[in-house]
Amino acid sequence: VSQSRYLVDFSLSSYYDFDFWGKNRNLFKAALGESKAQEAEAAGVELIITTSVAQAYFVLKTNRNRELLYQNLYAVRQAILDLQNRLQDSALFSRLSPLLSEENLLEAEKLVVSIQEEVKTDQHLINILIGKGPDAPLDIDPKLPPALEVLTIPENLSLDLLARRPDLTAQIWRVEALAHEVGAAKADFFPNINLKAFLGLESVLYRLLFKSSSQTAGLQPAFHLPIFTAGAIRANLKAKKALFDAAVFDYNQLLLQSSKEVADVLVFAQSIFEQMQDQDQIVQAAQSRYDLTTLRQQSGLDDLLTQYRIQEELILKQLDQIS
Repeated sequence: VSQSRYLVDFSLSSYYDFDFWGKNRNLFKAALGESKAQEAEAAGVELIITTSVAQAYFVLKTNRNRELLYQNLYAVRQAILDLQNRLQDSALFSRLSPLLSEENLLEAEKLVVSIQEEVKTDQHLINILIGKGPDAPLDIDPKLPPALEVLTIPENLSLDLLARRPDLTAQIWRVEALAHEVGAAKADFFPNINLKAFLGLESVLYRLLFKSSSQTAGLQPAFHLPIFTAGAIRANLKAKKALFDAAVFDYNQLLLQSSKEVADVLVFAQSIFEQMQDQDQIVQAAQSRYDLTTLRQQSGLDDLLTQYRIQEELILKQLDQIS
């Protein structure tokens, strides 16, 4: 509403732009594609965080098992040193063997301290990833899941499954958004038609403003030709096409890299599985040898020092098994 010395006016106006060439539709779809790309990127961040939590979780469980084994190794080497010192005091051993055992004991102590530091660091990492304070307590069972008996890998892995990765999905949406931006840029070459309508009341006297004689209305069509802006439109179209081509190239590169990562993981998983099977057999053989040595020691066929040596070898092989 406006009022002056000469005129009182109250009006409503509207503006309608005919989208004959699909410019507005393309702009809407481009904005929608960009929004979908951002949603996919958010899902990618969530996937990275959850994967990092899972990795840190299993690293923590592994390190806790290593900590127990290092403590067992320290205890065994301490027992070896004590036994050798007693034998040396009885003139049954030279000083050389206890000195070497003392070095091994200090090495085991260093390993225990190092793994305890790693365990605390892993706990801090998990707490940070799940949004807690770094020193918050974690109740995690250190027991590792049983090893796989059979590793099953599909013979054919469809790229459709790979395309569900959030980073690839985000790039797909970004390519589609840029394709619609190219369409919107092309539409600028065509004439633009719009209508401007207005409806209201107008009077020189305020008391007569709402009389029927004061009603005003109008419809103003407009027709615009991009005659003098063709160069700018052409430059804008080339820029949009360049962005689209770059996005397609990035998508192709990302797809190839993703396929390589999957293939590498499958090869790595197969290799690790075969190595773990061999290591399991090695540990089983070492365990059988230790059990047999224990029986022989209890029967007086082997000495206690031999039993400790076999137990030390068993612990070292168990460490190789979970590393």
